[in-house]
Amino acid sequence: MKKEIKRFFAVGMVFLVFGLLSCVSEQEKNKENLAEKEKWKEYWERQAFLTSIDYKNISVEQLNSAIASVTNDGHGFIVQAYVLHPDWMYFYVGSKQPVVETSGKTSIPNGIYLGAQDFDKKFPQTSERLETDRQYTVYIAVLKEDEYGKASEKYNGIVTRIDGLRTVEEVQQKAIKQKEEEKKKAIEEVYKNPVFIGTVASFVREQKENEYSFEAKYKDRIVQLTGVITGFNKGYESYFGITTGRAIYEVSVEGGYCFWFNQDEFPEEVFLRFKKGQNITVVGQVSWGGFLYNGKLDNCRLVK
Repeated sequence: MKKEIKRFFAVGMVFLVFGLLSCVSEQEKNKENLAEKEKWKEYWERQAFLTSIDYKNISVEQLNSAIASVTNDGHGFIVQAYVLHPDWMYFYVGSKQPVVETSGKTSIPNGIYLGAQDFDKKFPQTSERLETDRQYTVYIAVLKEDEYGKASEKYNGIVTRIDGLRTVEEVQQKAIKQKEEEKKKAIEEVYKNPVFIGTVASFVREQKENEYSFEAKYKDRIVQLTGVITGFNKGYESYFGITTGRAIYEVSVEGGYCFWFNQDEFPEEVFLRFKKGQNITVVGQVSWGGFLYNGKLDNCRLVK
């Protein structure tokens, strides 16, 4: 009998503890839900307040004095200005286009400092979406808050809206295009300055003198070569070749060298304009799998 009472008591204690824990957990959830509701309530009240502000159009030059003259809530200004957003805390606006200083830092001459608060949360990637060569319509609420959104003893200008921002997708596309242009420009510069300029014969001679130093010197580099067209072949991969002047079948015997150019990576005009036996000058990349094994230059371009 005593054992049953003890067992009953133990089971009851387990249920009691479980019930107490459940009550505490439920209370915590209720507190979190209440805090979340209060947070959203404050947010929507603030949005309603910002919408109700009487925004007036003024010039950027008038902005500082206009903000300083505000003595009560409900005022704001709209300016046409160049805009910088160097940090999540603040904006700079001004009537002059931003400039890059000698230190590399971008700034607006005589720019006006304004708070940003949570602007980045509402408009992600704001800094990237702003272009320095154009003006924007900027809405500035005058509030007794600092750039962090905390209470302030004086009124400050806080940016609440910017019209004309590019979308995030546009920013990404511009970044991709810019990288492609930079890559293309870098490639063009490399092609303008080949590490070797000369005849096929002299280039091959250097290779045969010391293949190890040749590879270290020219692998993946751009070279400009002049040689004689040996002929054209239109098949699965259309190509043509240039040599030191010897016939193609003498390559392995007398040291002539053949440089093959795939039609996919070379202008079609070569196959239409040139003939067998003509001199030709090309610029291309010395690749391991191409030239060093079979005398093929990659990414070729016609010089003359």
